[in-house]
Amino acid sequence: MKHFLTLLGFLILPYAVSAQEIDSIVYGYDVRYISDHLFLQRDSDFNVVDYTIEWPEVISFNRLEALKRCITKQLFEFESADIDSSLAAYTRSMGTPVTGQLKSLPDDRRFCYSTLKAELKSFSQGRWASYFISAEVKPESLSAETPRRQSLYVTYDMIGQKLLTSQEMLNKDIERGQVSPDFYKDLFAPFLEGGHSNMQQSVIDGVWLKRDKIAFHVQIQTLDDNISYEVDMPYAKFSKTLSKTARQLVTGKPVAKNPYMQILPLTLDGDTVYKKVENMPIFPGGWEN
Repeated sequence: MKHFLTLLGFLILPYAVSAQEIDSIVYGYDVRYISDHLFLQRDSDFNVVDYTIEWPEVISFNRLEALKRCITKQLFEFESADIDSSLAAYTRSMGTPVTGQLKSLPDDRRFCYSTLKAELKSFSQGRWASYFISAEVKPESLSAETPRRQSLYVTYDMIGQKLLTSQEMLNKDIERGQVSPDFYKDLFAPFLEGGHSNMQQSVIDGVWLKRDKIAFHVQIQTLDDNISYEVDMPYAKFSKTLSKTARQLVTGKPVAKNPYMQILPLTLDGDTVYKKVENMPIFPGGWEN
């Protein structure tokens, strides 16, 4: 079943345009949570598609067009700023939903498994929004699909209005090994505290700002295993490990708030979307917001 959640913040001047169809709202934050599990058939092939996408309609009053196109490019291999049409086009290319009982047992060798993910890692009002985007396509031996595996950590610079990769976020001194011993001590602490040893190779493939921290995603290859983890380190202590451009995300002047009008549906799949409820939803074992 498809799950859909829209998060709204900084609500200003809400009013109903049509009580049955749409609602017009000026707002500054809208991240849609979209997930689904699909079982599709195309000719003799069967495709299982799982996606979990946090789609940035608006963050800090910014429409983030370049970030949207980056997300769709990584997930679907084509650029678009419209997630709905992108998902529709991608799922159509993978086949039609399987409904009812199959006439015969499908051949496992004709299956393909696709897992797509876009996760908002952090954002700061008027400064940045950081994402982790990954796509993995695993076809079996007789599937017509092409195998693919890629991931990307990317930060949208609202001040400079551009995308920054992790390589562009890091100071080149790290590549030259010109950093303090404390940096490596903190960076590899989770690896050592986990009881691992025999490090053969290490790579920082993800960097993003996180409040007063710098977050790193690290991959380490040992003699018999591949280990990955995230570690947060104090910005005040290790700010020089970031490039000048990355530091300007913190020190630069944030962009001004420029709200715009958005038309939101008051119905979803034939059901009414209620903005006011008698009882707030409860998430057992989780958190409420």
